[in-house]
Formats: sequence, C-alpha cells, structure tokens
Amino acid sequence: MKRMIAAGMLVLCLGAEAHAIDQEIVEKCGWLSKTAGKIMAIRQSGGSLEHFLRLVSERRGELTDAEETLLEKLAIAAWQRPQFRTKEYQEKAIEEFKNDTFEECYRRLSKGGN
Repeated sequence: MKRMIAAGMLVLCLGAEAHAIDQEIVEKCGWLSKTAGKIMAIRQSGGSLEHFLRLVSERRGELTDAEETLLEKLAIAAWQRPQFRTKEYQEKAIEEFKNDTFEECYRRLSKGGN
C-alpha cells in the first residue's frame, strides 16, 4: 500500500513538472540536437572542420546569420572532441554530443533566452 501511495505521489509530482516544460523549447532543442548529431557523425567519419565550414559558407544565402553562427559553433565544439575508430565508440560520441547539446540548449532557453 505504501508503494502505491509513493507511486501516486511521484506521478502527481511528475505531472506538475510536466506542465512546466515548454514544448516549443523541446522542439527547438530537439532540432538542434539532431543537427549536432549530424555534425558529429561527419566528425566521427573523418570529415574535416575546414571542409564543413566551407560548406556552411557556401550556403550563406540560404542561412540566417544566427543559423550560420550556430552551425559554426556546433562544428567547432564537435571537432574539439575526440574522433573514434570503432563504430560503437563513434555512435556513443554522437549520442553524447546530441544529449549535451540538447541539455545546454534547454537550460539556456528555459531561463528566458527564447
């Protein structure tokens, strides 16, 4: 019985917390996280930072200044992390980078930086 009460309290607490989560921020940060994962995949496959930044620069007319700056910052952050040889560690590096990016984005935007 005590377990059921504790479980019910947990659900109520989590339910209250869930209302505080801004879905717009989750969507923005989810998009950013996916983008970060793609950039890290390029990094892990041996792509060069110079080549990636040249590609971003070539799309200058299609990107806003903010998007271009964001892609540059993500790329530099990705290339500051190690490149791995095995598929397992490459996938782990990609997931960690995605998660770190989502967390940082969510923390910043949920503090009023919309």
